[in-house]
Amino acid sequence: MKLSYSVKSAVSVIAGLEIFVRTGKKLPCAGLYDVVEGYIKISAECCEIVELLEGESQSVTELMLIFRSLELILLRTASDLSHFSMVGTTVVKKILSTHAKLLQSSLCSVNHQFVRQCLSLLSAMVSQGANSAREVFSILVFSKSLNSLARQRDRTGRLDVRMAYVQFALSFLMCGDSSIVGKILDAKDFLCDILSTGLKEDRISIVSLILSTLQTKVVHNPAINKSQKLRFFSAATLAQIASLYKWNGIVDSSTVDSQGEGKLLVRELVHNFLLDLCCSHKHGIGFHDPSLGTATRAGNLVLLQFVVGLKQATEDELVCELLVSILKCSPDILPRYFKETHFSFTPRVAGAWLDSVALLKKIYEAQSEVSQALQLQEAVTVPRLLSMVLITSLPPVCTKSFFNQGFKLPSVAGQHATVSILAFILRRAEKNMEYSLKTPVLNCLDTSTPTTMEEFVQLYRESLSKILPDVTSIVSVWQSLSKTEKEESEVISGATGLKAGKEDKVEDYGNNGKQNPKLVLLKALLLQVLCLYQRVVPHLISQSKFDFSKLLKGIVSEKGLERNVPPVLQFEILKLALELPASKFSWFRLQEVNPEVARGEGSVFHLLLKMFISSSSIHLRTLTRMLVLKVLRDSGVFEHSSRELELWVDHLQSLEPPQQDRVIQFLDQALMRVMCNPYIYLDKVAAVAQEALGLQAELSGRDREPCDLPGSHITDLVEVRDLDGGDGLEGSVLSDDVLQTFPFSALVPAVLETRNKLLQNSTEENSVCEYICAVLCDVLHCQRSPVSLCLTLQQYDKELLSAEISTLPHPSMSFCLYYSKWLPQQPQETWVILLGFKWQLTDSITEKLANTSEELQWRTCLITAAFQWLSATYKEQKETQVQKEKAILRRLRTLLVSSSAQYRYQDREFLTVLEMLLEKMYGDVNASKELLAVETLHMMVTSHSLFLPTMLAFQNEENSSPECKEALVSLLLTLVKKCPQVCNSSQVPVLLGAYGATLDPADQKLLLLLREYETINSQAELCLLWGPEAVEFHKARKQLGPSLWQQPSSEQVLAQLAPDRMLNTVTHFPLHRCLIPQLICTQEREGTQHQLCLYDPCFLLPLFSFILRPESVVDCQKFVSCHALAVTVVALSSRDLKMRSAASHVLTSFYEHLEGARFRGKKQILYLMDTVRNGIQKQNFRLSLVHTTYIAKVAQQMLRPEEHMYLVINRFLLGTQYMDLGRIPDFFKLFYSFDFEHKLERQWMLSVLEESVMDKLSFDLCEKQNVYHALLGFCSSPLCEQSVQNSWNHFYFRNKILTASAHIPKAAHSLTQAHGVLTWITQLIGNRSVRLICTGWTVKSSEKSAESFLGSTYLFRTGLKNTLNVILGRTHERSHFCHQMNVMYQVFAFINGKNVLIKFFFLESVKERVQGKASAKLSQSHLQDLDKAADGGLEACRPLLMSILTHWEPQTVLPSPSLCNGEVSDSSSLVGRTGYTLIKWTLKTLCEGSYEESSICAAVEWLHRVILSHKTIAQSLVSDEAVKVDLLRLYHQTCQCRVQSSLDTLQLLTTVMLHLLEVQGVPNVLQTSKMEGYLDTPNVEVSIREAVLKLLSLYIHELWNGGKVPQLLLTHVQLVTRDEKKSKKKPKAGASVLHLCKDVLSALNSLLST
Repeated sequence: MKLSYSVKSAVSVIAGLEIFVRTGKKLPCAGLYDVVEGYIKISAECCEIVELLEGESQSVTELMLIFRSLELILLRTASDLSHFSMVGTTVVKKILSTHAKLLQSSLCSVNHQFVRQCLSLLSAMVSQGANSAREVFSILVFSKSLNSLARQRDRTGRLDVRMAYVQFALSFLMCGDSSIVGKILDAKDFLCDILSTGLKEDRISIVSLILSTLQTKVVHNPAINKSQKLRFFSAATLAQIASLYKWNGIVDSSTVDSQGEGKLLVRELVHNFLLDLCCSHKHGIGFHDPSLGTATRAGNLVLLQFVVGLKQATEDELVCELLVSILKCSPDILPRYFKETHFSFTPRVAGAWLDSVALLKKIYEAQSEVSQALQLQEAVTVPRLLSMVLITSLPPVCTKSFFNQGFKLPSVAGQHATVSILAFILRRAEKNMEYSLKTPVLNCLDTSTPTTMEEFVQLYRESLSKILPDVTSIVSVWQSLSKTEKEESEVISGATGLKAGKEDKVEDYGNNGKQNPKLVLLKALLLQVLCLYQRVVPHLISQSKFDFSKLLKGIVSEKGLERNVPPVLQFEILKLALELPASKFSWFRLQEVNPEVARGEGSVFHLLLKMFISSSSIHLRTLTRMLVLKVLRDSGVFEHSSRELELWVDHLQSLEPPQQDRVIQFLDQALMRVMCNPYIYLDKVAAVAQEALGLQAELSGRDREPCDLPGSHITDLVEVRDLDGGDGLEGSVLSDDVLQTFPFSALVPAVLETRNKLLQNSTEENSVCEYICAVLCDVLHCQRSPVSLCLTLQQYDKELLSAEISTLPHPSMSFCLYYSKWLPQQPQETWVILLGFKWQLTDSITEKLANTSEELQWRTCLITAAFQWLSATYKEQKETQVQKEKAILRRLRTLLVSSSAQYRYQDREFLTVLEMLLEKMYGDVNASKELLAVETLHMMVTSHSLFLPTMLAFQNEENSSPECKEALVSLLLTLVKKCPQVCNSSQVPVLLGAYGATLDPADQKLLLLLREYETINSQAELCLLWGPEAVEFHKARKQLGPSLWQQPSSEQVLAQLAPDRMLNTVTHFPLHRCLIPQLICTQEREGTQHQLCLYDPCFLLPLFSFILRPESVVDCQKFVSCHALAVTVVALSSRDLKMRSAASHVLTSFYEHLEGARFRGKKQILYLMDTVRNGIQKQNFRLSLVHTTYIAKVAQQMLRPEEHMYLVINRFLLGTQYMDLGRIPDFFKLFYSFDFEHKLERQWMLSVLEESVMDKLSFDLCEKQNVYHALLGFCSSPLCEQSVQNSWNHFYFRNKILTASAHIPKAAHSLTQAHGVLTWITQLIGNRSVRLICTGWTVKSSEKSAESFLGSTYLFRTGLKNTLNVILGRTHERSHFCHQMNVMYQVFAFINGKNVLIKFFFLESVKERVQGKASAKLSQSHLQDLDKAADGGLEACRPLLMSILTHWEPQTVLPSPSLCNGEVSDSSSLVGRTGYTLIKWTLKTLCEGSYEESSICAAVEWLHRVILSHKTIAQSLVSDEAVKVDLLRLYHQTCQCRVQSSLDTLQLLTTVMLHLLEVQGVPNVLQTSKMEGYLDTPNVEVSIREAVLKLLSLYIHELWNGGKVPQLLLTHVQLVTRDEKKSKKKPKAGASVLHLCKDVLSALNSLLST
C-alpha cells in the first residue's frame, strides 16, 4: 500500500522503490511480509511501476531501481508466485509495447551496471514463458552494439556485462519452447558470439552454466533435429568450446579452492560435454554411416574439420581421448582425417613422430576388434566388404615404405613403434578373418557361403601383402639388433670408463651388464610378428627362403640355454617354432654322417634337445617338448609312431647331468641317419615285420594268430597302446595294417645301428646303452606283438657280437636276456637249410650288397635262378623233392613279393605280372595252401606307403601314373575275387576316393571292385559321392559322428557332374556298354580322344535312380541343366536291353518329380516327355541316336527361352501329340527354312545330325528320309544363295556329317556308289574334304573287293591332288596350311605300305610343286630323304618337309600371266600370305621339337632372308599374337644355348627381332647408341659380341611383351656403371663392355628426359 501510494503521489519514489527492492531481495522468507505478493494483489498489472518508465527525465539511478523492481516481480511470478503468471505476462507486454526503445537504448549505455540491470530485466521477462520469450526476441536488433555486450568483461573479477548477457541469452534456451530454441540457434550473431568471445577466460560458474544449458536444452532436446545441431555446432564453434581444455579464467565456485582445481573441473566439464555432443548418435551431431565412408557421400564434415583442428591430441590426454572417441563413433571419417591431419607419420628420429605413432595406435586400438562391416545387415559384394573392413583395421598411412623406413631408424624406440603398428595390423586382421570364417552366415555378404568367406579372406591377405614388409626385412631388423646388442655388450664388458656422450647408450643396461629391456621387448615383438605372419599371411612365410633356425643363435648354444637371455625371448622363439612349418627350420643339416666318428658337429635339432633338458622353467620345458615332438612328427617318418617318440624324448629327462650331453649327441646322430635316408630304415622295419609274420604263421599253423607270450612274462606287460595318432581317412582305414607293417618306428634300427658303430670304437658308453635299453623296454611293452621288435634286437645284437667286441655293456647284456624270453621257440630244422652252403653264400652276398646300387640287379638274378631251378625240377624230376621245393618257393616268395613290392610298387609291368601269377598259382585251392595267403598279400598291397598316393592320384595331377593305378586296381580285383573275405567296409572310402566315374579302364575296374564289396557287405551304407569329394565327405563323417552325419543331398551329387564331360558323354555315348559289365569296355565312338572325357552310364543310371526315389527332394531344373536328363535319354539308344530298361525307369521317376516341380520350362519338358512316351509303341524300344540327340538338345533348349530356337521347337512340338520315330523330327522345315533366322535353324539341325549319325540305325533313318541327297544337292542348288555356298560353317557341318557316316561300312558304300560322292568331292576345294577322303578311303580299302579298292584309290588320289594344289599353290585362299599338313601326314603314314602308286604320286606332287617354284638350292637328296622318311612314320617327315619349305623365297614367286597390270598387287598379297603361312608353320615346328643347332641355324638364316626383304610378310607376322609368341620362344631358346656356333645364329635372329620391333612401330631407343653397329661390324671380339647380344636380349624381351621403357636394360647398365664408380679396383667387365654400357645408359637417359 505504501509503495502504491508513494508512486501515485510521487512522494519519495526513489525511497519507496529502494525499500521495495531491499525487502524483495530477502523474499520469500518466513516471518517476513511478502511485499511483492502484496503489491501484485493490489495492482494486478503493476501499472504504477511500469508508468514510472514513461517519464522523460528519469535518471540512470531511477531507471535501475525501476528495472530492478520489475525484475523482482517477474522473477517471483515465474517461480514461486506462478499462480500470478498472468500478471507477469501482462507486465511484459506493457513494457515491450510501450518502452521497447527504452530497453534498446539502455543496452547501449556506457554505464555497465545499468546495462547489466537492463539485461537482467530482459532475462526475467523471457522467463515468463514461451510467448514472452518470443515477444522479447522479436524486438532484439542484432547489431554491433548488441554483439559487443559479449565482450564487455570485468578483468578484476566483479560481475560484468558479459555475465548478464550470457544469462540473458541462455534464458531463451531455458524457456523450454522448441521453436524459440530453434530460432536462437539459427541466429548467427547471438549464442555463437558468446562462445567465440573468450570463453576460456570466463569464470567457472559461467562456463558451467553455458555447457549445462547447451547440453540439456540443445543437445538432449529431441525437438532439435541433427541438422539444426550441425548448423549451430560448426567446426569453429566446437573449436571454441574445445579451447576450454586450456581454461585460464576466474575461480568463483565454493567447491574449488585453487586455480589448479578449477582447471581440472573445467576440463572435465568440457570433456564430458564434447564426448556427449560428438560421440552420441542419439543426441549428438554424429551419425552412423553403414558404408564406413566407402560410398560417395560427403560424410560428417563438421566432425572431420573439428578433429583435424585438435592439434594438441599428442600433448593433452583428454584431447587425445576426445579425438579417439570421435573417430571410434564415426569411423567413416578415418581415411579423410589422415589425409588432412597436420601430424606427420613419415618415420624419422624425432619425439613428435613417436607421439604421432602413439596417437595412431590409440585411434585404431579403440576401434572394434571385429570390424562393424562384418556385423552389418546390408548385403554387399566381397570387394566392397573388404574395403569397409580395411577402414578400421588398416591405417592408410601404413604402407610398405612406412615400415621399411621405420625399420631403418637408428633408435630402438622408433623401431619398436614401427613393429608395434605392424603387430597391431596383423592382430586386427587375424580377428576379422577368424570371425568371417567361424560365423555360419554373414548378413553383410550378398551370397554368404564358405566359398565367398574364403574369397574374402584371400582378398584380405592379398591387400595386406601389398603393404606389409617382406619377411627378409623383419629378419634383418632382428639381425641388426643382435649385432648391436653384441657390440654394446662388448663395450660394457671391456670399457672401464665411458665418455659422457656414451652414457645414454648404456644406461639401460645397469651396472651388472643386463640387456637393454627396450631391446628385449623389441626382439620379442619381432618374434610375435613372425608368428602373426604365419597365421594371417602364411604365403609370405612360405615364399621366404630364410632359414629360421638362425634365430636360435644367441638364445641357445651347445651349453644349453644362454643364462643371460630373458625368458620372454625363449618363450617367443619357442612359440614361433611351434607356429611355423618345420620345413622353415634346418633342424637336420643334410651333411654326410661319418659312422667311424662318434662325435661330430651337432645339428640345430641337437641345440633344441639341449634347450629341452637344460630349461629350468616347467613352462619352457613343456613348450620345448612340444616343439621336439612337432619337428619329428612333421618330418613324415614317424607318422604312426607318436607314442614311441614321446618315450624317446621323455626318457631324456631322467638322465643325470653328466650323462645328458653324451646321450643327446648320440640321439642326434641316430636321428640324422633316419632323416637323411628314411626309406632304408623303414624298409628294414617292414622286412622284419614280414619275417615275423612268416615265422608266426609257420609256428602256429594257418590261423596266423600272434604267438602266445610265456606265462611268466604276462605280468610284465603294460596295457597295449595304439601307436596310430592319425585321424581321417588314413587313420581309420589303414591303422591296423600300418601297425602290422610298421610295428615300431624307423628310429629303432637307426639307434641300434648307431649304437653298434659307437661300441666298435669305444665300449665305455654305459650311459648311452642304459638310455637305449630303458626306452626300448618301454617300446617293447607297447607292442601288440613283440616278435618283430625282438627279432630286430636279436639281429643287431648278433651283428654286435660278430664284431668281436671284448666286453659288452652290462645294460645291453641284461636287456638281451630279457627280450630273448619274448621270442617264440623255433623248431628244429627238418628241411634242407636253404640248399646248403650255396644259399648261405647268397645270403652273405645279399647282405654285403644291401643299400647299394647292385642290390636290385642281384635280387633279380636270384629270382631268375630260382625260377629256372623250379622249372627244371618240375620237368626232369619225377619224384617230388618236398623240402628243397618248399625252401626254394619260400625264398622265391620272399624275393618276388617282398622285395619287388618294395622296389616296384609303382611299376605297371610288375603289377601286371604279379596279377597273372596270382591267377595261375592260386587257381587250385590245394596248391594255394602252400603259398603266401591271399589275406597277407592283400594286406601287403593295401598297407604299402605308396598305396594311397597311387590310388588317389588322378589324371590331371602331377606325378600321376594312370597305368600304374589301373594295374593296381586289377591286382586288388583279382585278390578280392580269390578271397572275398579280405573285403572290409573301412576300405570302401579309399575306393570311392580313387573312383572317377569315367570310362577310363581303371575306373571301370574300380566299379567292378566296388560291386564286389557291395555284394559281400550288403549292409554297407550307400555313398553317393566319389573322387576327392568322397574323401572329404568321409573325413566330415568321421569328425561329426553318426548322430550328426547326413547323406549328401541330390544337389551335392549333381554338383559333382562336370558339364563338359556330361556333354561329351551325350555326344559320344558308349552304345556297346552293358549295364552290368563283365569285361572292360574299350570301344568308343570317333571323336573322343580319351575315355576320361566320358562318364560311365553303368554308374550314372543307378545313381540317378537312387536320387530320384519318391521320398527324395530333387532340383529338376538342375537335373536338366547338368545334362543328367540328356545322358538318360541318350541311353535309350544303347544296344544293351538292361541299359535301356534302366534309362526308362529313371525317366519315369524323373517324370513324377517333374510334375511337382516349379521352374521355367517345366511344362515344355513335361510335354516333350509325353510326346516321346506316346511315340514309343514297345517297352524298352531302342531309339535311334538321331531321336535321342534331338530330344536331349530340345530339353536343354527349353531352359533358354530367350533364344530363337526356343520358339521354333515349341511351335513344332505343339503341332503333334507324339514323336514319329520313323522320321527325323522337323528336318526339312528347319533345313529349308525361309525364316529370317534360317541359317541358325539349318545349323542347329545339322549339329543334331553331326552328333547322331554314328550307327546303322541312324544311317538307315537318314537314308530313308533322303538326308544325304539333300545335303549333297543343296550346295549347288539354285535355292542356295552364293553366300551360303561359300560359307565355311555350312560346309563344315555337311562335311562332318558325311565324315561321321563314312565310318559305317554300309554308309561308305552307299555314299560312293549310290550318291555319287566322288563327283561331288571333285567340285570342292581340296583342303575342305581331306578328312572325308581319309575316312572314306580307310573304310572302303578295308573291303576285300578289287572294285571297291580301286574306287577308294581314285577317291583318295583325286582329293589328294586337289589338296596339294591348294596347299602349295593357293595358300592365299585359306590359312589352314598347318592343319592340312598334319592331315596329310596322317594320310601318308596310313597308305605308306599299302599302295605304292599313291605313295609315288604324293612324292611326285611334292617334287613337282617344290622344284617348279622353289629355289635352286633345294637338292635332290632332300626329296630322297623325304621318300625314305615316309617309311619311318609321321614324325620323321616333319624336319625333312621343313628343310624343303625353308628354301622358298619371296622373289621367286611370280604373279599369274593371266593377271592384268592393275592387279600386280595381288601377287604381292599372295607372296605375303604364302610367306606368312610357311613361317608360322616353321616356327610352330621348331618350338614344339627339341633344340637342334643345325635345324635352327638353317631356319634362322631363311627367316633373316625372307623377313628383312619383304615388308608385307613382316607386317602379317607381327599382327598374329601366336606367331609373336613362337618367335619369342625360339629367341629365348637360342639365347639359352651357350655354344660358340650359336652366336652367329643368335646375331641373325636378334637382327630379325629388332626389325620386327620397328615394323610394330616400337621406337628404337638405342638408335643413338653404338650397339647395333657392332652387329654389322666384322671381326668383333667374342666377349663384346656376347655382351651386345646379352644387352639386346634384355631390350627385346621387355619391349616385345609391350613394355614402353626397357627398364631391365636400364637397371642392368646402371648396376654395371655404378659398380665401376664405387670400386677403385679395375672393373670385372672389360673396358669396351663398360664403355658400351655407358653409351647405352646415356641413350636411355636422353630418352627418359624427353
